[in-house]
Parts: sequence; C-alpha cells; structure tokens
Amino acid sequence: MVAMLTESQAPPDRVIAAARRCFARFGVDRTTMQDIAKESGIGRTGVYRLGLTRREITEAAIVTRLRELGEGIRPIADRDAPFDQLLLETSIATVDAARSDPELRHLLDTTATVSLHRLITGPESSMQGIVLDVLGPMLRRARERGEIRPEVSDDRVVEWLRGVYLMLILREDLDAGSEKALVTDFVLPSLVVSEKSPRKRAKR
Repeated sequence: MVAMLTESQAPPDRVIAAARRCFARFGVDRTTMQDIAKESGIGRTGVYRLGLTRREITEAAIVTRLRELGEGIRPIADRDAPFDQLLLETSIATVDAARSDPELRHLLDTTATVSLHRLITGPESSMQGIVLDVLGPMLRRARERGEIRPEVSDDRVVEWLRGVYLMLILREDLDAGSEKALVTDFVLPSLVVSEKSPRKRAKR
C-alpha cells in the first residue's frame, strides 16, 4: 500500500503553487518535474532534494484545493442554527463545491495516478483533519444542545461523512432534489438525535 504524506512531509507552499500552475497549463500527467522546478524558481535539484515524487506533489495540490473549498463551507457551518439544518446545508454545499470546481475537476481528469477515493477516505487521509477543522465547532454546539447522538465521537462522525461525501460526489446522475433527499433520508437520521427513538450504543 502506498503511504500518503503527513502534514509535516507536505511539499512547500511555493512548490505546490508552482505545480498547480503547471497542472492548469499542461494537465497533471503531462507536467514534468522539470516544469515544476522551473515554475517554482528553485531548480530541478532543489525540487529533488525535497525527496518528493510527482504523485506526492499532485496529491498535495489536490488536498490544498480541497482545503480551500472547505473554507467556503465554514461560514455555513458556523451559523447559529439547528444541527439538522446545518448538517443538510453543509453536506449539500460540500458535495456541490467539490463536484463543480473547475480546478479540482481538471486535476482529477488529467491524472491516472491519483485516486480521489484514497485521498478522501484513505486511512492516512489528511481530509479527516480538514473536515474536522471545518465542522468541529458545529458538532460541538450540537453536543452542547443535545442535538447529535452523544455516543458517536466527532472523529467517527467525520469518518462517516467523508465516505458519504465521496459517494455523492461520484453520483453525477443525481439532481439537486435527489441529492437533498438522500442526505435528508439517510445522513440526518444517522446522526441527529431522534426524540421518538433515542439510540444507545457503546461508544467506540
């Protein structure tokens, strides 16, 4: 199994920014390390001294773009509103942002070496921390108000949502109504406390 970079191993911002510009011009798989080195202004030797492969730089570029998209979701998650409403709105906004973003689409369409599935749901995915950072305050408020199942930790909530979001992102056949219905009928009941039938399970 190929390991993913940790935050401490991530390429410098300068290299990521240069790679993103190259990827936009040439496509991911047509971009060479020489292209990235020249664009970044640190030279080919400087790039290779970082000990990074093109795949790792590509993954870092995609994760960086996903993190930027996450910042667009933060204002929704930070609103003072009922948890079920915020969960619905942040879920729909997250999926729509990832599916419709031109740069992310281009990055994924022009590479055969990076798996969106592994980036979003892999066991070493940095997306766990990114999503938790954006949704964490919303989840904490829901716990304080008794709106979220108390036996499920924030980490498990985010782990579950990452898988759901990936599934919805890949479902290009869904229109807005169908997407909303899936979140309403399945995601909300899985996390929102039901006054009619409270669940009690061992916390894992």
